[in-house]
Amino acid sequence: MYTAAGSLIASTGDQSAAWTSTGTKTMALSSAQALAAGDYLIAWYANGTTLPTFLRGLGQSAVNLGLNAAGSRYATAATGQTTAMPASIGTLAGASTAWWAGLS
Repeated sequence: MYTAAGSLIASTGDQSAAWTSTGTKTMALSSAQALAAGDYLIAWYANGTTLPTFLRGLGQSAVNLGLNAAGSRYATAATGQTTAMPASIGTLAGASTAWWAGLS
């Protein structure tokens, strides 16, 4: 989880075992977060030959309509990561895949 400015504030442990099966996934953060109202970026990194598929809408070109890359609702960033979340999310590039994530 990143702040709207792109700074890492929380992450989960390795999810590679959980992602080998289908179904709803619950991933606990490494530390509890008390979040103020506002915008946050939810990110995941995966590497390997078979990547996980998350609930999403494909080909949704309007999801970032009227937004510049830095303000994208759905984006890719910091590609080439391997096993650790970077301290900063990096430069965003708008994407037409609308992924779904929930926080509780």
